[in-house]
Amino acid sequence: MTYQSSGRTHRDGLLDRPIPPGQCDEYARLVAQPEQTDSKERQSLFIFSLNTEWFGLPAGIVEEVVDDRMPHSLPHRRDTIVKGIVNIRGQLVVCVSLSEMLGSAAAARVMPDAGISASRLLVIRREHFRVAFAVTVAHGVEPYDTASLLAVPSTLAAASRKFTRGMLDWNGHAVGCLNEDLLFHALERGLS
Repeated sequence: MTYQSSGRTHRDGLLDRPIPPGQCDEYARLVAQPEQTDSKERQSLFIFSLNTEWFGLPAGIVEEVVDDRMPHSLPHRRDTIVKGIVNIRGQLVVCVSLSEMLGSAAAARVMPDAGISASRLLVIRREHFRVAFAVTVAHGVEPYDTASLLAVPSTLAAASRKFTRGMLDWNGHAVGCLNEDLLFHALERGLS
């Protein structure tokens, strides 16, 4: 006995029934309709905090989240943005202070001169450029509609406002959605 014939004997011809009149026409009409697309554009945002302030970056540029580690200082480099280099899976990655770059009031508490006190390092990449920075909380990826972005308030610090393309209300927190193009441009310019 073959599988094909055994299936038919157990179901008593269930699939061999004739199609009801008009059902083929109804299915053809449904398939022929143009696909209805949602006017809202959905994207994914990686949400993290720098102490009490919440930010988000496009999930596609976040390479990984690793445990915190002490950056090794770079000789002859004493600026507030570049903290040093860290070893991420055998590769040296520049570690920066995103808090300092954004002009955040929490900057001194997130990455003090004595080392990183944050709980995680967030590693981001775009093409050949890879950089890490300390975050207090790495929440993870959340979907959002681009139409739900709110205007950046004028009360936001000037540096933060410069890098923020919109605000998102997420779980009772105001999340600043960072503009990755401006962020990477500033980072590349600051490291050259």
